[in-house]
Amino acid sequence: MPVLRSAPPAKVVVGTGHGGCRHRPRWLSLIIRPIARLIPLRDFDRLRLNRGQTAIILLVPATLAPLCALLPLPDVLPVLVADYLMLHLLAFGVLQLALLRVWRMTVGPMTWVAFGVLLAACAVFGFALDRYAANFWPTAGRAGIIAAMLIGALPFMVADAILTTGQSARWRLCARTSFLVSLGIAVAFDFERLFFLLLIAPVMILFYIVFGTMGRVTALRAGPIASGLALGVVLAWALGVSFPMFQT
Repeated sequence: MPVLRSAPPAKVVVGTGHGGCRHRPRWLSLIIRPIARLIPLRDFDRLRLNRGQTAIILLVPATLAPLCALLPLPDVLPVLVADYLMLHLLAFGVLQLALLRVWRMTVGPMTWVAFGVLLAACAVFGFALDRYAANFWPTAGRAGIIAAMLIGALPFMVADAILTTGQSARWRLCARTSFLVSLGIAVAFDFERLFFLLLIAPVMILFYIVFGTMGRVTALRAGPIASGLALGVVLAWALGVSFPMFQT
């Protein structure tokens, strides 16, 4: 297997260090603490990119993924912009993963315990969200949308987890902003067809604040792969229940 060019393995404890989760809403701690207790702490290598690689991995996907807006996509899913967003997520994530592969960077094995714990914690929070705040349970017809969104959400969130685990808040902000900017570029290419992508930005920001924080706790303890896959499922679910059900 390729060798990761990184700093020496380091044990990362939740709530300590610049990559920890010390600053968070108190209510979110009620969910985070059980996660931290259930997931065994493992050694893992932190990703290290030089300045050139950082610029490339942020700018290349943000520039190339919006070109999908120029493709004559068929309207397969029964909601606006879902087809395009799935393709955009797929292109963005695959480009970042491909660059990491070219640079011979990998991040260790999958941890199924961490995957299961994070997915269960997100499900508990999603149930509470559906019960007391906003709809988070799919209605009839949305299961297919969620399944389709998985195609793009899984590679996108795995790449996101690899790039952001153990990194500073500024770096995480830059990484996530590059994706939101890429959506804006896509809208600029075809405003009439893709303007509903503008509604995705608030969903993504809320997702990063809540589920992203839960995923970061998991990644800091068990590495980014399990966290990325679990959050990919949750992102597909969140987007699948958020789209307005209009026939295209």
